[in-house]
Amino acid sequence: MEVGYVKYQSSVEKARTFIGTTRNDIDYSAKYAAMEDHFINVANNGKEFTYKLNAAEKVCLDSFMESRNNKLLFSKGNFDANGRTTLHDEIGRPVIAAEGAIPQIERFATKFVFNKLSVRIWEQAMAEMADKADQALGNTWTFVVNKRMWDQIQRVMGTWLRDYKTDGAMVWSKGSNSYVKLGATYNSYEFGGNVVTFILDRSLDLEYSKKAYGFLLDMGTNDGTPNLMFLTFKNGQLIHNTVEGVNNTTCAA
Repeated sequence: MEVGYVKYQSSVEKARTFIGTTRNDIDYSAKYAAMEDHFINVANNGKEFTYKLNAAEKVCLDSFMESRNNKLLFSKGNFDANGRTTLHDEIGRPVIAAEGAIPQIERFATKFVFNKLSVRIWEQAMAEMADKADQALGNTWTFVVNKRMWDQIQRVMGTWLRDYKTDGAMVWSKGSNSYVKLGATYNSYEFGGNVVTFILDRSLDLEYSKKAYGFLLDMGTNDGTPNLMFLTFKNGQLIHNTVEGVNNTTCAA
């Protein structure tokens, strides 16, 4: 796949024409195959069983999808300074690891480090985005965050409402059972004529589990082309091969 931060031509050139590959293999014996069918059938019939086997092909596909999705975000790429891949297979063909979205964005993104999150911090981030946007007003941006950042945003927005002494109906309501629901979930913020929408992505927790982390994106399509795209060869999203052997089978995705 190719992901380009198209604001800068140099970034596009670094990633252009490189379609990354992801491969996962699983080997299992003929004995495993025989047990697999039996235990899966028992589980599907809702009967009691002591051990449930997942289909080997499902294990392979789940692992493939997890690897691919992580690479789309975090992959560092394997290109040298001359744009050549540093990894090849046994017959010399290049094995391409395309850069993920985050490494491409980080090359040009303004970075903000904080000890305590505040509204002012993402207002500054929005101001930086406005400087890069084609128009200063009327933009809607996406702030993709991990769970720690999401929780901090909710607390900060709640404090912001408290300090501005807004109408209490915005933060509490009375249900039909006379219980009172206190609080709210905040998913957007408007400042200076622009709007930022907060989106929680738990996959970021895999890499940033101990700190709040997020990145602000302009997903606009002013010329009809999104700023961030997922590209692949036609009918090449997933190629599944099965290699039969005497005593075992290999499935590759």
